[in-house]
Amino acid sequence: MTASATDLQRHMVAWVMGASLFSILPHLTRMSPALSILLLLLIAWRLHAGFKPPHWSIRTALVIGLVILVFWLNGGIWGRLPGSQLLCTMLVLKSIELQRRRDALLIVSLGFFVMATWFLFDQSMLTFLYLVAGTWLGLTTMIVIQREQVLSSDVPRLFRQGAMLAAPAVPIAIALFFLFPRLSTPIWGIQGGELEGRTGLSDSMSPGDISSLFLDDSPAFRVRFDGPVPEMSERYWRGPVLWQFDGRRWSQIFYGGVNAREKPAVNDADLRYEVELEPHRQKWIYALDYPAVYPEEARLTLDYLLRTKHPVSSLKRYVIASDTDFVDNSANSRTLSLQALQLPAEVAPQARALAAQWEREAAQSHAPQSAEQHRAIVNAALAYFRNEPFYYRLEGLPTLQDPIDDFLFSSRTGYCEHYASAFTFLMRAAGVPARVVTGYQGGIDNGEYYLIRQSDAHAWAEVWLPGSGWMRVDPTSAVAPQRVITGSRSVIDAPGWLHAEWLVDLRNRVDVLRYWWNRNVVSFDAKSQSRLLQPLGIEYTSHTRLLLIMLVTTAVIGLALFLWLRRSELTRSNDPLQNAWRQLLRRLQRAGIDCRHSSAPGELLALAVPALETESAQQLRQLVQRYRQLRYARTLPGSQLQQASTRLQRALRRYRPRPQQRPTFNLQRIRT
Repeated sequence: MTASATDLQRHMVAWVMGASLFSILPHLTRMSPALSILLLLLIAWRLHAGFKPPHWSIRTALVIGLVILVFWLNGGIWGRLPGSQLLCTMLVLKSIELQRRRDALLIVSLGFFVMATWFLFDQSMLTFLYLVAGTWLGLTTMIVIQREQVLSSDVPRLFRQGAMLAAPAVPIAIALFFLFPRLSTPIWGIQGGELEGRTGLSDSMSPGDISSLFLDDSPAFRVRFDGPVPEMSERYWRGPVLWQFDGRRWSQIFYGGVNAREKPAVNDADLRYEVELEPHRQKWIYALDYPAVYPEEARLTLDYLLRTKHPVSSLKRYVIASDTDFVDNSANSRTLSLQALQLPAEVAPQARALAAQWEREAAQSHAPQSAEQHRAIVNAALAYFRNEPFYYRLEGLPTLQDPIDDFLFSSRTGYCEHYASAFTFLMRAAGVPARVVTGYQGGIDNGEYYLIRQSDAHAWAEVWLPGSGWMRVDPTSAVAPQRVITGSRSVIDAPGWLHAEWLVDLRNRVDVLRYWWNRNVVSFDAKSQSRLLQPLGIEYTSHTRLLLIMLVTTAVIGLALFLWLRRSELTRSNDPLQNAWRQLLRRLQRAGIDCRHSSAPGELLALAVPALETESAQQLRQLVQRYRQLRYARTLPGSQLQQASTRLQRALRRYRPRPQQRPTFNLQRIRT
């Protein structure tokens, strides 16, 4: 590229492309591998030595081709995910025609906006730190664009200058965060319809689904109890209830999603707690059995799951009150009763024979279809799991044709979903209505709150007892009771690094910080803002009052910043060498030498040399002579001039004047 075609140096291009890459870095994790690789190749292509912009036809083809690719990968270009990918693509494509400083400044400015769009996907403290670092890098890059040459020794100083550019905006940003009137609904108008990056439980279950979550140590939700805390063995956090079985997979049914016919009474609720739920992109929230108080935007279904209208795509905090003594009688319906006995034909013949044997034995001593008969069958199944050589492990042996029979009579090794699935099948085969419930079990005490991680995902069963309603039965407790009492980590041979004491403690401490961030920053909404002045005795702050306070506060901060910047302009220059010279003048003034910032080098020597020691005066002469040559003569070429200027800056900052010792007089001797 010829000098006439561009005014950018190679180091400027490298800084601009580095800032662009940092801007799109987190978005690459949500792109398809093909699009990510293409964007990285374009950045590498632009950085290649001797690169020249391609013909306009090639640039046009790249734009059209990548837009079509984004459209094809996402099924459109509307929404958070395709919109952010298209924005990243345009940022990288703009770098292809990077030729002038104006283009570089435009690319860096667009990079600021691309970084801000990541808040649409994540609002954690890590995202905040990423945005701070990206802003710092972008401002430093803008400084680099204005310089003709940058040496490696200049990089720390350039980053300091970038930080100084961002510093004045910090107090205004804090004031706007707390005082700018907030809306009660999301400002983006996006409900999170894209279900990309799902985490946690789904609305169905097959062998291996829940065990795959064991190594996922990310938080699922956090709970603060207001009053008594149930034992870990009683902390079953209810999720999707699964009725339909096709021989391999359990799934929900339509009837389970209708509204509950009977609801727990608010006055009977004995547990009250607040849940902070991490986004899981599903239309339900978790609670202990059975919720009597729950959010207005949720509804209680027939199987007592709390369903929401929209997927939970952002951090959600809600208050629950549960009645642990409530009786669920929903299976009184003939439709649900038949559904709770449904089994696919020609599946698990050995399991059917075993269940039929239990049913015959129970019928000999109990009335048919009585609660006692059902309890006898349940106890027989639990005794079978307890007495036979079953093992609770993370990975069971591979199942072939029949998951139920293979597990019960061959491998006998599995995780909670294997036991819940097999137990529910046996109950139905023996004539006992049963269903599978998925959710989380347990949770650790993390100080101010209880932390439930994805690794605490669990599956259990519920059976129908005439006169007593649905009763929870956890077959896992018959094989590995410690799983229910102390948690999944106590019974699973996980990799040593995963449950090392120091690593567990570190994760818990980090989560405390994340909890504080979520509670005080992410959850700072319109309601919290209206109570902002309560410590001053003002119960409610209207939007009008907030707006007035914001205007006054920002005006005061702006005036203070203006005065500070004005003072800095009088004492500081954009030229690092000039700044070092002014520091020298201030040191001489503190040493008692009457010099001013406007003093010329010759005038400075005339004032300072008589007042300094011989060696200190000689050092000052040398520094002033070097300063004259660099500032006024400029006889050195560009690269040598920059290096000499850097060395002189360091010398000027290291110099400390030593004034001559003034003679002292003995006043007592003079009087004598």
